[in-house]
Amino acid sequence: MCKKVIVLSTLLVSLSWLSSAALAQTPVKTNLVFWLDSSNSGSLTLSGDKVTRWNDLSGAGNYADQTAAAQQPTYVKGKLNGKGIVDFGNSLYGNPLATYQPWMQMRNSSAAALNISTVRTVFWVLGMDAGTDGFLLGDDNNYHFHRGTANQIWEAPNGWASANIRNGSTYLNGVKVDGTTTVLPTAFSMVSLVTTANVETSMIARDRTYRSGGIKLGELLIYDRALTDPERVSVEAYLHAKWFVPGTASGANPEDGAVDVPRDTMLSWTAGHFPSTHDVYFATTLADVNNATRTNTTGILASQGQADTSFDPAGVFAYGQTYYWRIDEVNKSADGTIFKGGIWSFTAEPYGYP
Repeated sequence: MCKKVIVLSTLLVSLSWLSSAALAQTPVKTNLVFWLDSSNSGSLTLSGDKVTRWNDLSGAGNYADQTAAAQQPTYVKGKLNGKGIVDFGNSLYGNPLATYQPWMQMRNSSAAALNISTVRTVFWVLGMDAGTDGFLLGDDNNYHFHRGTANQIWEAPNGWASANIRNGSTYLNGVKVDGTTTVLPTAFSMVSLVTTANVETSMIARDRTYRSGGIKLGELLIYDRALTDPERVSVEAYLHAKWFVPGTASGANPEDGAVDVPRDTMLSWTAGHFPSTHDVYFATTLADVNNATRTNTTGILASQGQADTSFDPAGVFAYGQTYYWRIDEVNKSADGTIFKGGIWSFTAEPYGYP
């Protein structure tokens, strides 16, 4: 049987935020209220290399934009692990508005300014310049995310950063730190925050007065609930594998966690940065897919050393069955280094469609 291949045509890529959301993958989607991903070029509207609009992938129809050419950030291709980032320039403490570095306003689906007042968990993949005036997030009424005066992640002595942030849990590259004493690295890193109560944001790379720029942003996820430790770790693992582990595969089709997948669907993915070939693991048991290797296949190494970035499972999927799959990328290097991929899953369509 000829199977259907799930692909994104150029038409889909050019559609609205909804099409971009179909590309997205994250292990925790519940209460995700704002999500920007610069590796998804379909979510960006560019004027040359300047970003005029950045669509939210959460499914809410939100976005961030900047209409003033002088304050539009720059899209930089291939900057981090072969993926593009959005560069907001150097940080600046300046007034009037015309002297601001690049920043963006959050907006809702009606184009009105969006104020997210129930922020509880945030993840950033970002680099930061050496200045102290670049805010990780900002707001038109509050400076809840105020940086420290000596490059700390959060300011404490003056109480400028919200107590809900200072007393919350901050993680740098997955390790819990005191955000009020820890300096934010200038190199690309991953910052995670779980607050003790609600905080507020409405702008990217600008606070309510004067400060702007400074951030080189890869990905931003904002939740309106406090994620559990296992949930936080799962999102950090997703971000780490995507942005900091060279060579891993991405862009699973069907999308990770997809349901109602047609029984005759062909699997496909986007190759890692330096792959030569691909090993495909495919089964109905999560543990088997996680544990299998070339030397211990557990009977589920469906294809070894293939060149194509698609795989056609034998027969058709069982009605309502959940399947797990993993793509290991085999490096072009002489030693054939294998980069173990993440585990993706999908559930086949149920029996009884009209």
